[in-house]
Amino acid sequence: MFHPARTQNCGFFSAHAPTDEEWSDPDFQLPLIQHESIDQEHLVLEDLMRTAVRTQETRDVQALQIFFMQHSEHEEAIMRRSGFAAERERNFSAIESHTRDHKNIVNFAESILHNTAEGSDRQLRVRQVTLLCRRIIEHVFTYDILLTGALDID
Repeated sequence: MFHPARTQNCGFFSAHAPTDEEWSDPDFQLPLIQHESIDQEHLVLEDLMRTAVRTQETRDVQALQIFFMQHSEHEEAIMRRSGFAAERERNFSAIESHTRDHKNIVNFAESILHNTAEGSDRQLRVRQVTLLCRRIIEHVFTYDILLTGALDID
């Protein structure tokens, strides 16, 4: 599902991650990368992030973390199929750095959840949830945007 309006101004040099002022409104949109299943997953991530920011409930952050992990595995598999192998060119691998950032985000979510009582629906601090969502959005604007049009179809 390609939405030209959502990819406008989302090119390599014009990508725009939300400013601090824009964080006051959790109705953010991720750019689409012209890959149907990844774009669909990004739409789900948007909804999960909106919910987590709005409620700050442990269960909503857990749902975001679980879906992000599943999305990351799927995205990495598509990258490998599309030729983003782990070959190092001058000590750099696009898939390894992409995967490392996925893991850092998952670990950050885990650290937030670890600081709450297990099984609790206790509200987390707004700043923690906001930082997690910001990390996901920054990942999309830093890494995923570079995949636009470069991935094989499912």
